[in-house]
Amino acid sequence: FMIGLSGGFSHCISMCHPFVLLISARYPQAGYKILIPQIQYNLGRILTYTFLGLIIGQINLLPYRKALIITAGVLLIIIAVLTVAGKHIPLPASVMKFFGDMQRIKSPFVMGIILGFLPCGMVLSALVASSAESSALYSALSMTFFGMGTSAALLLLALFGGVILKYMPVAKWVFLAIILYKGCMLIYKGIFIL
Repeated sequence: FMIGLSGGFSHCISMCHPFVLLISARYPQAGYKILIPQIQYNLGRILTYTFLGLIIGQINLLPYRKALIITAGVLLIIIAVLTVAGKHIPLPASVMKFFGDMQRIKSPFVMGIILGFLPCGMVLSALVASSAESSALYSALSMTFFGMGTSAALLLLALFGGVILKYMPVAKWVFLAIILYKGCMLIYKGIFIL
């Protein structure tokens, strides 16, 4: 959950805010009602993440648990360093075209399901970490909690977009520090505890 939450504020808001803004523009509501389509969108993403966790949990990766935990930690550190540098790993143009053309999708829930498959370093690191869980159920739950963490940041963005984006440069450093810490702890766990 904490990886999702800190990643949500440092990475997801900067990468996924166009989708949040698209939903807000499509469903202009006042007050708390603005959250209804945003919750639908995030439930779609969480469903996809849970499904991916369930699938990866079906593969018996326990013999590789140590390497997977270390890999997840390294991925988190790479994401934090790239975010600080203002860089990202570019996706192929065809992938960007497919995921960038979300205006044709009318349902926020379906949009969330589809965008849950968007190749993303944070999702990949969470999947790698969840693959080291002891069962498919725990892998799925791990991804569910990751999705809930990222959703908190995106829901707050929907409610307080201008304020959040204004203070993001400062807050991003705090959350990047948390991601670096989590990455280092995963590496430590993989090397010394497992």
